[in-house]
Parts: sequence; structure tokens; C-alpha cells
Amino acid sequence: MEISGRKSSRPRDYLPSLFWTVMVALGGLGVVGLYFSATWHSRSQAQLRDDAITDVSSAFRNLSYEQAEKIKNVLTKWGERVSREEFGPILLRDGAIALLIAVFITVTIELYAARRLRMQVAQDVLSGVFNKIIPEEIFEEVKSQVIQATALRRDWKIKISLSKDVALNKPGYDLYVSTTILSFGIENLLSQPQRYPLSSGLSLDITGTDSEGKQLPRYEKVTVGSDNFVGEKLASHLSQEGVRLSMPIDLPSRIDGMVESMIVIKEIIRVPDAFNWVTPMVADGATIDIDTTATPDLSFTIEAYHPNKKKLKETIAGQRWVFSEGMLPWQGFEVEVKKKA
Repeated sequence: MEISGRKSSRPRDYLPSLFWTVMVALGGLGVVGLYFSATWHSRSQAQLRDDAITDVSSAFRNLSYEQAEKIKNVLTKWGERVSREEFGPILLRDGAIALLIAVFITVTIELYAARRLRMQVAQDVLSGVFNKIIPEEIFEEVKSQVIQATALRRDWKIKISLSKDVALNKPGYDLYVSTTILSFGIENLLSQPQRYPLSSGLSLDITGTDSEGKQLPRYEKVTVGSDNFVGEKLASHLSQEGVRLSMPIDLPSRIDGMVESMIVIKEIIRVPDAFNWVTPMVADGATIDIDTTATPDLSFTIEAYHPNKKKLKETIAGQRWVFSEGMLPWQGFEVEVKKKA
């Protein structure tokens, strides 16, 4: 199949090869099993015959040699006849069991292979259609960042509150401490559980220390599910002098729900100025809330880093904005803050 002069990749024959490998292995195991079954059956019958002769000899100790030989010959012929009569049904039973196992494994592998093949064909068709519409290098980005994404950020909420700190009172600068709470659910897009890296980074445009002597910016707290990370427990997941967060989290399978997460950040904001918040992964349900209780003299304007900017709605004047569209990695919002006129 060719679309726009580009050949679609052919589905790989890994699973059919695996199928025949399994079938050959099962056949070999079946032959070995039949051999050992026949050997065991023959030895078992011989042992039963010898045990019967021993029991008869013990029960009748005064038998003459001729009588013992006659009994031995009778039992030997009986054992051989029983062996011949039973071997066929035993062989048939073992063969039937092997056949049922082979059928079960064959059907299982075939169903799995068919599902994988359908997924591969669908991906090839999708690739061909996109290759016809957009350049291949653009589609590769779409495929790696969206189509092949293994997790999704749900209900991305950003809550920002600014406050004054005496340690930041500097002539010529109007600086505030911004406490930002990022909360979201991480949904696994795979059918099986996976370990996913929760990552984040801080901007070092403005640095300093607050009145408690702690560095700014900094991670104040991280919550993953029911686990809280603060202090040394949080520090073990930070690098580059505390400005990079990397925390592996265990995601359940898609049908088992999301992992609720929260990141609390403190940083310095200059007024007037603009700063941004972007998502490192595909996200939806974005909401921005700004608490102006401590800063009634400040005004905020939000703009979406998104082609459809009009989908951003200001639901509470100067305090809440809701974005109804999904967002791709590194899309997000610009927050502009300034003094009220």
C-alpha cells in the first residue's frame, strides 16, 4: 500500500513466528511425553506383576516349584494382556489432553496475534493518511508526543496566591512570594500497570531567600496518592540544587483509575511581569484559580498557549479561568500580573 509516494510499514511477523515456535516446541514435548508415558506404563505393569507374584508366594509358602512357575506364568500373561488392553486408552487419553492444550494455546496466540495485527494495520493507515496531509517529520512528533503517549494528565488545576515577604523588600523592585499548587490526576493509557516518571522544573529567573531563610524558588510539598513528600523525603527526589523534580510513580491499569497528585511550589514574582505554566504531557480539564485575598491591589490576565485561545473562559472576574480543550505537551498559560490602575 502506498500513499503519497511513501510506503507504509508492513506489520511485522513476530507473532506468527512465535506461534510456530510454540507449536514445534509443543510437538516435541508431546513426543517426549508419549515416550515417557509408554515407558512408565510398561514399567508400572511389570512392577505390578512382580508384586503379585511376591504376594502369592508369601501367602502360599508350601507351593512346589512347578506350582510357583505355573502361577508366575499365569500372572505374567495376565499382566501382558492388561498392559496391551490398557495402553491404547491411556495413549488416547494422553493424546486428547495434549490436543486440548495445543488447541487452547493456538486459539490464545491467534486471538492475541490478530488483535496486534489490527492495531498495527490501523497505525499504518493512520500514518499513511497523516503522511499525505502533513510532512513526515511533523507526524513523527505527533506520534511520539500524542499517539504513543502512555499517560494523561486529567483535571489539571493551577491555584496561585501572592503575598508580601519583608525579606524581599528591595529598592526599585516590587517582589512577591507566589505559592502555586498544581493538582491533577495521572491516568494510565496502557492496559497494564506501569511506572511513570513525575517530573517538573523550577525557573531561576529570580532567586532569593524568604523571611524563614529558605531558598526561593523551591518545592514545598509533593503528594502522590496518599503519600506526602516533604523535607528529606522530598529532597531525595530533587536534583540540580533542588530545582528539578523526578519521582517515579506506580500507575494502575487504565480500568483501575487515576493516581491523584499535587505539587506545591514557592517562587518569587516581580510586579509587573508575566510568567507561564505549561504541561509536560497531554492534559485536559485545565482550570486556573488566583487567590487575591492578600493582594487586592493586583490584577491578573490569563492567555492560553493554544491555537484555540477563545476556549479559555473567565468564569469569575479576575479569579478563575477554565479551558475546555485538551492541551498537548508544553502548551499551557501565560499569567500577566500588574498593579491596578
